[in-house]
Amino acid sequence: LKFAERKKKFQHPNFGGIPNQDVKHLTPIQRKYNEASSGILNLFINSINGKLKELREMLKIEEALLLIDEIDMLYEEEVFIKDCGIEEARIADFLYFCSDDERFVGLAKNTEKLTLT
Repeated sequence: LKFAERKKKFQHPNFGGIPNQDVKHLTPIQRKYNEASSGILNLFINSINGKLKELREMLKIEEALLLIDEIDMLYEEEVFIKDCGIEEARIADFLYFCSDDERFVGLAKNTEKLTLT
């Protein structure tokens, strides 16, 4: 194959020809969990000493915090203050409280903004 033909073969219109651009980047906690649960020896040792349970809990907390940040960026503070009647200093507490509710998490992951309000 000529160079131009090989180049077209690897180009995708969404990626601009950059390979592996669609690869999901893991957070440090996700990488630690994957490392701790990979391999027979790591899995066995980390199951016994409780590191896997600790990392699972850290993953849940991280997921909740990412969701809170996403919702906080999606809505203006006035929405919480005027529409919901929440004090400005308590908005983060309210979002953290809501992140424990399964219905809120389901609605927050929904792409439609109005469904959540």
